[in-house]
Amino acid sequence: MSMTERETQAAGVKLLRSLKAAVWVLGTVRRRSDYHGTMQTPGIPDVKAFLPGHVRSRRGLWWEVKTAKGRLRPGQAAFRDLCEQAGESHVVGDLDALIAWLTSAGYLKATAANVVPPSAMDGPDYVPVFDWGAMSARWG
Repeated sequence: MSMTERETQAAGVKLLRSLKAAVWVLGTVRRRSDYHGTMQTPGIPDVKAFLPGHVRSRRGLWWEVKTAKGRLRPGQAAFRDLCEQAGESHVVGDLDALIAWLTSAGYLKATAANVVPPSAMDGPDYVPVFDWGAMSARWG
C-alpha cells in the first residue's frame, strides 16, 4: 500500500528531525470555506529543512512532497529551477527521493544496493551515518 502525500511528508519530517535538522512545514491546508489548496505563495515547497553541516554551518534543503502520480505545477517547477540556479538543494518526490538525496549528501549510508525506508531501518540494509539509538523506536 502506498502512502498518501500527507503520510509521506510526516515520515520525511520525522526522518529529517531524527537527523537533527531544523524543519519547517510550510503548506497548511486552507479553511473549508476557501478554495482547495494551501495558504502559501504558489510554488513554495512543502518543507524547508536545515541539516547539520560541518563546523557551525547548516545545509538548507527544500522538499516538494509528491506521490508517484504527483506532478509539479508551473510555479513549483519555476521554484525548483531557481533553486538549482542559486545552488540550493531541492528535492521533488516521495520518501524514497528524500532518502536518495540524504544518502547522496552523506547524511545516510547504504550498505547494499538499495536504501530501505525508515520503517525498515533496523534491517541489515540500512546503516545511518549517525547513531540512531533511541530514535529507532519512534518509527514503529
